[in-house]
Amino acid sequence: MDTSFLLADYLDDARQHIDALDAALLDLEGALEENAELDQERVTELLGSLHTLKGNSGMMGFVTVQQFVHQLEGAFKRIQDSPELVSADLLNSLFESATTLRTAVERVGDNPQPDLSQETRLLESLAERRSVDQPDRRGQGRKAAPAVPRNGGNNRAAGNGQAAKSGILKVDFERLDQLLNLAGELVIHKTKLNQIVKNMEDLVGAEEFFGDLPETAQMIEKTAAELQEAIMRVRMLPVRHAFQRFPRMVRDLAKQKGKDVELSFSGEDTEIDKTVIDAIGEPLLHLIRNSIDHGIETPDVRRSAGKPAAGTIHLSAQQESNHIVISVRDDGAGMNAARIRRKALERGLVTTDQSLSDEDLHGIVFHPGFSTAESVSETSGRGVGLDVVKKVIADFNGIIEVRSEEGIGTEFTLKMPLTLAIIPALLVEASKDIYAIPLSAVVESVKVSAAEIHHADGKEVVQLRGSVLPLRRLSSALGLPQTEKPFHYLVVL
Repeated sequence: MDTSFLLADYLDDARQHIDALDAALLDLEGALEENAELDQERVTELLGSLHTLKGNSGMMGFVTVQQFVHQLEGAFKRIQDSPELVSADLLNSLFESATTLRTAVERVGDNPQPDLSQETRLLESLAERRSVDQPDRRGQGRKAAPAVPRNGGNNRAAGNGQAAKSGILKVDFERLDQLLNLAGELVIHKTKLNQIVKNMEDLVGAEEFFGDLPETAQMIEKTAAELQEAIMRVRMLPVRHAFQRFPRMVRDLAKQKGKDVELSFSGEDTEIDKTVIDAIGEPLLHLIRNSIDHGIETPDVRRSAGKPAAGTIHLSAQQESNHIVISVRDDGAGMNAARIRRKALERGLVTTDQSLSDEDLHGIVFHPGFSTAESVSETSGRGVGLDVVKKVIADFNGIIEVRSEEGIGTEFTLKMPLTLAIIPALLVEASKDIYAIPLSAVVESVKVSAAEIHHADGKEVVQLRGSVLPLRRLSSALGLPQTEKPFHYLVVL
């Protein structure tokens, strides 16, 4: 049976199940650190998620993946039956298994039968292993909250795969775009209809002849707006869909760097367009890695500075008008303005006699290729990162700012449109047709009379607050017939 058309759905579901696996492992690790009792319900939910992934893999013919997930099930059933087996070594092995599974799943399109024999044997041994270095943790009372709110304190929702699917119909995103485009066309035609109705109001006897047309036009306008808003709501997702990839990454990178880092969230229910979620993932990843690599100190350094041994990174999201504001804040070492200035002088970005505030110096970190790292590592020091972040944000009509205080911490703030599907525009008329000019390109609009339009060097110009501006008629630019009017609206671009 040709199952190629099912691959996209399989991958989408598999990623969610593996995300649930990561979230459960993070919770187990947090409970272990707190010496808290195993959450049996949490493990049961995860087993259901793994069972679904195993079945889906078998249906697709990915036998080695199916067998690997089966052994994962066995390991967690062993944990469920004998909670005292949970140890740091066991969890580290399971984290590695989760990484192996994610890699294998992402590559099934090219390699449907990856060789996982060695990893599968490791899981088989884990299922039989007994811990000798952990005390018996049964009967210690109810489960305490994890030491680290690994994904904003709501891991359970991610683990319950069956509940998440209830009442959901998957729709190709391109179809939503088509619906939104049609709604946009309806809005434009509605605007033209309103103009026709307005012109008819000047005709003698028009009200009696056309009857309820004005009211009907108003109802069409209302319905078109509601339709557009409804389609937009379908495209919106909680920003947690962008955040949920970070807890596991923070855990792994912090261990690699020998640091203790706690990640927390707020405002993760704020809804934004899926295209924006896709756009902010990599920039946020860069910023978080930057915080761990450059910002958060090692436990010994933090203790000597009078700080808690564990550093914190907090991601927050909130809506401001038609924008979402996301901040990445850490309580690390902060930026060293003197070091930034020294590096900037070495690269010729500033001069010795140039007076710069700390805010100006902090902005230099977005310059292409700029880095204050003394050495190159796998995660930093190459001068690639923050300039890329700024470019990506700018490409999506957003801005990024940084505030930092040495010894206290650093905060990056991203401000982006809630959606990229609808662009605020100024509607204008030319040759009886309606056109839209993006508001981002408009400085202002001014009403001018025909008498205020002059000629210079054979071209039309207007004076605006003492400045002479060239005038280009939209109808002429588009090759349309011109219509003379007693006044014009001048749009300054």
